[in-house]
Amino acid sequence: MVLFYPFLVYITMSSHETTTHNIYPARTSNDYKAATVLFEAYATWLDIDLSFQNFTSEVASLADIYSPPDGELLLAQFQKSPSATATLRRDHPDIDAEEGGDFVGCVALRPLTLAHDSKAGQVEQRACELKRLYTLPSARGLGIGRALLLTIVEIARDRGYTHMYLDTLIPRMAGAMKLYQNMGFVEVEAYYPNGLEGVVFMCLNLSSS
Repeated sequence: MVLFYPFLVYITMSSHETTTHNIYPARTSNDYKAATVLFEAYATWLDIDLSFQNFTSEVASLADIYSPPDGELLLAQFQKSPSATATLRRDHPDIDAEEGGDFVGCVALRPLTLAHDSKAGQVEQRACELKRLYTLPSARGLGIGRALLLTIVEIARDRGYTHMYLDTLIPRMAGAMKLYQNMGFVEVEAYYPNGLEGVVFMCLNLSSS
């Protein structure tokens, strides 16, 4: 694995071929177009009404909500053998390879304001929220989700955040929760109203992990 920012390359070797995953921040109109497709694919896969999170407005404002220096939106681009790429394009025709490659994953980061009391000695948190970690089903099992998570965590540290929060759903996102636990996230109390069944809230202390 070769890692550097703002452009990252993850290389997976097998007995048959080499797979390269490029991860980089969304900046161009084509990047945000690909991100929109991936966000919508995420919502379809989740099969849950996300209107309580203002999902439609979020997708329409990706460049504003997840823009630096406080936010970030990363895309994973998939480069593989011609046969594997053809399968990916067949399964996900909305992703236009001519406009930026085979985009197969995303993750986003935004600042988070937490309600808290003003007890003496309480340490002020500079919190952020992890959003929309997702890889297309046809690109899973290659470590892309883990690479996206590792990268966004390091970016959050670089931006001066002290804690990263997220919410996930069990059992639908059990694989993601295992990934979060392996990264050091721990379960916490709800940090915003979410009445979905099976929702779990988690936090990573960026200062100690």
